[in-house]
Amino acid sequence: MKEHKGFTLVELLAVIAILGIIMGIGAMSVVSILSHQQDTLNEEMRKNLQDAAVAYAEKHHLRLTTCQVTFDPQNKEADDANKSCYKMVQIKDIVDDGIFSDGANHCNHEEYILIYKANKGNYTQIESYVEENICQS
Repeated sequence: MKEHKGFTLVELLAVIAILGIIMGIGAMSVVSILSHQQDTLNEEMRKNLQDAAVAYAEKHHLRLTTCQVTFDPQNKEADDANKSCYKMVQIKDIVDDGIFSDGANHCNHEEYILIYKANKGNYTQIESYVEENICQS
């Protein structure tokens, strides 16, 4: 009988197929992890921009000049109880002021951030709202 050294073509194809399946599963896992990291990074960037907007408003003593009253039938308090005052500030202004660093231009500098105070018995806390898709890394 002859002794054969090496692998048959079928054995090599089976090994290649198994390695291909393993690499496919691994690639899907890596893509999933990277996608999750991108979402987390975008959310953190949005939160940092919200904090920067509040800092900008406090630094420049912004007057929140546009106010509106929303009537809430559940709240029988004075008309002023549900008054919200706000101002729109462009991201470009916050970046130019040096409060928010966006060196890689992940955020759309032409977009606006809503800075507001809602009257919940007092006007002591400034808050801000940034839309979810304004910053993309």
